[in-house]
Amino acid sequence: MRSYSASKAVPRLLSVLVLSGMLFGFVGLPWPVVRAQDPEEEQIAYIGEDGNLWLMNMDGSNQAQLTHLTEDKVRLYTWSPDGRRIAFLGEVSHKLYVVTVADMSLHQVAGIERIHQFVWSPNGEMLAIVTGGGSWGDDNRILLVELANWEIREVADGYAVQWALDGRQWFYVSNYREVEEPLQEIRVVSTDGDVHIVVESREWGTSWPIETLTLSPNGAWIAVYVSGLEFEGTLWTLRTDGSELRQIVEYIQPNQFDWSPDGDWLVYRDSGDPFRTGEGGGARPYQRSNRGNDNVLA
Repeated sequence: MRSYSASKAVPRLLSVLVLSGMLFGFVGLPWPVVRAQDPEEEQIAYIGEDGNLWLMNMDGSNQAQLTHLTEDKVRLYTWSPDGRRIAFLGEVSHKLYVVTVADMSLHQVAGIERIHQFVWSPNGEMLAIVTGGGSWGDDNRILLVELANWEIREVADGYAVQWALDGRQWFYVSNYREVEEPLQEIRVVSTDGDVHIVVESREWGTSWPIETLTLSPNGAWIAVYVSGLEFEGTLWTLRTDGSELRQIVEYIQPNQFDWSPDGDWLVYRDSGDPFRTGEGGGARPYQRSNRGNDNVLA
């Protein structure tokens, strides 16, 4: 089962629509998200001109309305990893909804305000939800929603949730506080609520907060992006046990790095050509394996 992010889906979607002679000739398609239900059937979920979620096949066929909202519109949405559900935020209500694709049943997750992140567990049976003021706020809370019974539990204070591959725990960042020397921890919490510190309180190279955690595909590494002035922050990597913490680059934008499919390399771009994980710099790229400390000229 394969899935594609919005940005990766667009080039493939465009080629499909051009070949079929349907280049955006139907219901509005702002930033579609592609989700493969099985190897033989890939579907696209997209927001229609009416603000509802629609589905269609990769060749543009079988367009079908999935939600029928009349007093709200879909703003942000994401497929569950198993392809059975889509979670989305309402643009008007700011509420979180979950729609089941097979029967189009819609459930509103009640009682949660100020949502700014919601992340599916790997098995698609739980949602981790972050509420509060975001990376600059000191009031972020992490809630866990179990879809089997829609039970909501508060499990930690923090944000920037990233699920571990086993689905039994996730990593997150302690809340930021604007003081002279702001310190933040990286923690891991289990679905039972047990919290452990991965990285003790420390400065992260700037007085700005950590923005995101990105787990490598092999589950062994975490990339830490720290905010910076004019959208240029710092990038760090560490093992999921907190060891081998190192700063990779000092000035980088939040969308200018990504893990390799095997998780052994982190490719990033600062102000020049792309680099693979390592220090290097200048006019020529350098590379370094996450498994060692040797810089190798690419």
